[in-house]
Amino acid sequence: MANTERLNALRKVTLAREEVGKTRTNPDLTDTQRNLVNDTYTALLDTESTLLHEVLQDEIVALTSHADALAKLASRLQRSTESLKKLGATVKTVANVIGVLAEIIAKAVSVGLL
Repeated sequence: MANTERLNALRKVTLAREEVGKTRTNPDLTDTQRNLVNDTYTALLDTESTLLHEVLQDEIVALTSHADALAKLASRLQRSTESLKKLGATVKTVANVIGVLAEIIAKAVSVGLL
């Protein structure tokens, strides 16, 4: 599933979970209805969590790819003319920052913080 599709699905699941969450507080629900609503809420919450995890994984891959591409361009700039060396250093710094950000997000996802 493409990232845009995942994001759209995530939005819909989140909206449904919020609506079901409001219904959970309805005092007029029977025990059977309340159990059904609670089961639905739990299923939506699990689905939301899975979609969010998949979106984050896609973003980590994209950030890593961007960091790699920028690092290669920075290297080429630094090997180019004297006037482009400073620009290459700037791009290398950005590539490093993006790479570290991808690593931080990946670690946060792997330990369940995100």
